[in-house]
Amino acid sequence: MDKDNRHIKVMTLEDEPLRSEGVQHAAGEERRTSTSRSRADEAAGPKPKGRSVADMHGSERKVQCCKEKYCIGTWNVRTMNLGKLDVVKNEMARINIDILGISELKWTGMGEFSSDDCHIYYCGQETRKRNGVALIVNKRVAKAVLGCNLKNDRMISIRIQGRPFNITVIQVYAPTTGAEETEIDQFYEDLEDLIEVTPKKDFLLIIGDWNAKVGNQEIKGTTGKFGLGDQNEAGQRLIEFCQENKLVITNTLFQQHKRRLYTWTSPDGQHRNQIDYILCSQRWRSSIQSAKTRPGADCGSDHQLLIAKFKLKLKKVGKTTGPVRYNLNQIPYEYTVEVRNRFKDLDLLDRMPEELWVETCNIIQEAATKTIPMKRKCKKAKWLSNVALQIAGERRQAKCEGDSERYRKLNADFQKNSKERQEGLLKRAMQRNRGKQQNGKNQRSVQENWRYERNMEAVRDFTFSGSMITADGDSSHKIKRRLLLGRKAMANLDSILKSRDVTLPTKVRIVKAMVFPVVMYGSESWTIKKADRRRIDAFELWCWRRLLRVPWTARRYNLSILKEISPECSLEGQIVKLRLQYFGHLMRREDSLEKTLMLAQGEGDDRGRDGWTVFSKLPA
Repeated sequence: MDKDNRHIKVMTLEDEPLRSEGVQHAAGEERRTSTSRSRADEAAGPKPKGRSVADMHGSERKVQCCKEKYCIGTWNVRTMNLGKLDVVKNEMARINIDILGISELKWTGMGEFSSDDCHIYYCGQETRKRNGVALIVNKRVAKAVLGCNLKNDRMISIRIQGRPFNITVIQVYAPTTGAEETEIDQFYEDLEDLIEVTPKKDFLLIIGDWNAKVGNQEIKGTTGKFGLGDQNEAGQRLIEFCQENKLVITNTLFQQHKRRLYTWTSPDGQHRNQIDYILCSQRWRSSIQSAKTRPGADCGSDHQLLIAKFKLKLKKVGKTTGPVRYNLNQIPYEYTVEVRNRFKDLDLLDRMPEELWVETCNIIQEAATKTIPMKRKCKKAKWLSNVALQIAGERRQAKCEGDSERYRKLNADFQKNSKERQEGLLKRAMQRNRGKQQNGKNQRSVQENWRYERNMEAVRDFTFSGSMITADGDSSHKIKRRLLLGRKAMANLDSILKSRDVTLPTKVRIVKAMVFPVVMYGSESWTIKKADRRRIDAFELWCWRRLLRVPWTARRYNLSILKEISPECSLEGQIVKLRLQYFGHLMRREDSLEKTLMLAQGEGDDRGRDGWTVFSKLPA
């Protein structure tokens, strides 16, 4: 799989011009008999008419333009190797899925690339092959994508320009029920941050593996009565998240057979649960036409493919031309002659440097277009052979028939065939690279004279020396990040803090010495707002409650917690103390840039008013 020429696009909130129209009709059900189809239609009940609840009054024209159906899906593939990617793309084409979210990708790094008729956005950990999420869109939808937000290895989002409103799709992979509480809290906090940067008017869809059971109890505005199983603690957390953000769980709204409800099967086949969900904004609930699993789809995973069909319209956009790529290995002598003759005729007298630079660039580009041949696109070798694809089709058929022994045998044959194919392609690639290295020694002098043009990525924030630098200078992101790091530090001390051999005053001193400094790192430069103060106070109380092993469900006032801990100074007070110490350190210095900026005096106006200083703005 060729991953060259990939680049990351930053999702912006402004409406930017797009590249091409993205329209793809969602169709294609499993091949069943006419009797089973009619039964499923009767069970599903009457189809919604595609009217948006928010647009019932005064927006009839916008509702009427949402006429085209699209299909979105989510699938936990349990490790996406290169051979399995081709199988997943074939299933997308067979079922006519426009947008597919992938959980447990287990790739390293992040980025995007094109593969055949699909465009893939992925995000994983830097070095370890754990977790990982991805979004795969077909060719037409890819042309309407505004941008992507590669958040972390558990969530990723893309924004698509639609009509009347844009579409934001978030793919998530939630921690399992056995994960630590801090990891689950961090997951939902990151998801809240991702929702905050999403425009409120967007058609929001959050899909993925939530590792939670919401049950079959109907909750008005959040879940329907067609869920599966009983609710657990993770399901209660998911329901609270949906209620706070006005989301509805769509695959509990439609009456289906049980085989269309469960999304995960245990290895022994005895237990089946519904843990994958597709969430949608409540105002766009009527746009969802159906939501169910596709048991006939197969990629060698214990999860079922979950799909939903919705009505919306993508906006028509213009096309963009890609960069011109020249074959620099075959630079003819005519190019040298053409450039030399053009430079001889160049007038250098009484010319501005900018004009000469523009004319020089035009000479080089025109001569290259005229004489240097274009670089040919090499045909990509497929990771799966035709035999492996045929075995995958037979494996899917065995799954539909329920023949477990034949399924296991075909799965082993598929893994063996794909591994042999992969090893053969890698050997051929290594041989080609050796040949290129030998040929490149003679052409190195020519290639060193050329400078390749690279696309520089524009980012809104980055981490430098442990502190987050943002474009707007806001400290809220820094504070949130330091609080998350403080939660991790607190979790690492669980074995010590839970020990009965350590006294309470010693535990308090350990927290102040090993947790609070992590949070206060770089706090001298923070601009703390009222909301940030609340976050800092909530974090401090969370630490003390965790130290005393008081659950969040216990009805105990914060004053009683602070009275039992009796801290000498609060966390916010320590931060203020650090800021004042830093201020005094600057004032004691004789010549420094910081002191000059602190004591800088503004200019007076035309009416004779005096300038101002920083101290003149301080309250009396």
